[in-house]
Amino acid sequence: FNTYQLQESNYALLGKISSSILHDILTPLTSILVAQNSNDSNLKPFVENSSKELVQYVEILKNFMHQDYNSSCTHINKEISKSILLLKHRALLANVQIQFLELNQIYLNIHPLHIYQIIINLLSNALDASQNSENKKVILILKQVGTSRIEISCRDFGTGIPKDIIKTIGRSIVSTKSENRGFGLYSVFYVVEKILQGHILSLIH
Repeated sequence: FNTYQLQESNYALLGKISSSILHDILTPLTSILVAQNSNDSNLKPFVENSSKELVQYVEILKNFMHQDYNSSCTHINKEISKSILLLKHRALLANVQIQFLELNQIYLNIHPLHIYQIIINLLSNALDASQNSENKKVILILKQVGTSRIEISCRDFGTGIPKDIIKTIGRSIVSTKSENRGFGLYSVFYVVEKILQGHILSLIH
């Protein structure tokens, strides 16, 4: 796994969530279009909210397309919320609730794309695991650890990962779902350990 493969993984990630993005972009655009053809002043708040949603999607897509990052500070909470936004439609279809617990407001020098890569892949796997679970909920927890480190926990209530596979996840490209998959968690390990010099503590409930 190298930088080129990571870039390919980023584009694959964008493809994975493209249907959700398309749906969630069309929704606010439709609201704006309806408001433009109406004289109802009560629609103004809906237009404002829809415009804010579109701005968020534009910012996200810009981060995917422009991977050179010069800013010295990223609002981690905001970028995680954007990642959740990208999966909103998918979570709705799966009838799974994503709960984001923010214990701190955190600013660090991390490319937003790395946040998307980590959060979207973790949540995608958690959503898959939760579809057949009685407790259809995914809990994401963000907290500050020291002055320059963060801890992100992602918990679902699915059946868990088979013991014969758990040791290989992040060390090789494997999948419990189908062929031609498995890059997701592998890229999470690559970003966390190789790029951000962090650690994956556990993948077991």
